[in-house]
Amino acid sequence: MLEAAQSPGSPACVINISSIDGMRTPPANTYSYSTSKTGLIALTRHLARDLGPRNITVNAISPGPFFSRMLASNYRPAYENWQNPDHPEVKKFKAAIAAGNPLRRLGETFDIAGTTIFLISRAGSYVNGATINVDGGVWIGPKL
Repeated sequence: MLEAAQSPGSPACVINISSIDGMRTPPANTYSYSTSKTGLIALTRHLARDLGPRNITVNAISPGPFFSRMLASNYRPAYENWQNPDHPEVKKFKAAIAAGNPLRRLGETFDIAGTTIFLISRAGSYVNGATINVDGGVWIGPKL
């Protein structure tokens, strides 16, 4: 990392992947999961403070709902068919999750990719110790 930390404005970069559930109390009783993600956010801040003087930035990305095997495990029919996006139970599950999101959709790979590219580019070279929510607004909650 020290070799990659070329000069001010061009730091080396660490990106931790946390979760929106580390930022809020999740609806599911995922005590160990959300607690570990909160701990990772705290670790990100500690490392950012300690490594910043060495020109190494440390940030976290906290994704919200992205369709994955882990998310699908919350609903057995979606889990059993999680690799088939056209399966009716998968579509039903995705729609239900998206309905609770202010942007009314699930995250896509380009959402995380864009945030990652920002953090590793010069545009993100002055961001250190941050947690960026990539969650479509789940953090702020749905409009009633």
